[in-house]
Amino acid sequence: MPKEALMPLPPEDELKALTDYPLTLTAINKQDKIQWEIGDALIQETSVGPTGPNKANNGSLAELVKVSVQIKIHLGIDIPPETLRQYRSVASAFHKHGDRSPCVPWTVHMQLGTPEKLQNFLLWVKENNKRRPTRTEAINFNREEVIKAKKEVAKIALATAATKSLEVKILTLDPIKEKTEVLNTKAEIINIKKEILSQPPTPPSPKLSSKPTLSLRLEWENDFEQSAKNLDKFIEILSNHVEDLSPIDKEILLQKILLFDQKLLTVKNLLKTSTAPALTLVKN
Repeated sequence: MPKEALMPLPPEDELKALTDYPLTLTAINKQDKIQWEIGDALIQETSVGPTGPNKANNGSLAELVKVSVQIKIHLGIDIPPETLRQYRSVASAFHKHGDRSPCVPWTVHMQLGTPEKLQNFLLWVKENNKRRPTRTEAINFNREEVIKAKKEVAKIALATAATKSLEVKILTLDPIKEKTEVLNTKAEIINIKKEILSQPPTPPSPKLSSKPTLSLRLEWENDFEQSAKNLDKFIEILSNHVEDLSPIDKEILLQKILLFDQKLLTVKNLLKTSTAPALTLVKN
């Protein structure tokens, strides 16, 4: 947001007595790169209201109008309610630890809308040798994704039409005199469905034995030992070549490390909160 001459804010205690939105006003008062902070403050100080017709948030815009008025009164600048809603929406979409990329502009997060698309975009930037992850590139990425999705939809539509046409053809064939043609047509339908219409089956999740044996326990130990060795090797390589990494490489690597950190935290929480008997992972 552009810098403007702001009216001075009173001390924190006085500000809380004057407005219901002290965090938002304080964030705006900082002026520099504050979209995230404004959005986080709005999440704390405003509510989206119950979902109404057409998935509209009843009361949401009305409250943001109040915030906009308070900003005008206390800071002397105009920030439209729709802009405030945008700040809050983006902050809410990227609210988890590791969702936000510090090296990527807020406008790129806004353009992409989800952490998953941001990750795909960073890979796309690297693969296409783009210089920087800018909003313009994010727009180009979204455009390519839309075109790709439309092509996929058109491909499925054509395959569906072709399948129906072949099914009609089978009805016109004599199942006895034209048995070979019927079989060939059925095989063609199966191939179309297999190659285009079918989704790959989700592999079943591996299940651990409810009573881990000594061999399974040793397998866990070996896995952890190997992971520790791999991590040591990675740290050694990174320490020697970190200066060779491009900003995009560093950002992608940082995101993967944050994701890995989240998974480790999940394991820790599972072990801490589990009511099952503790499993001994060390040799007796």
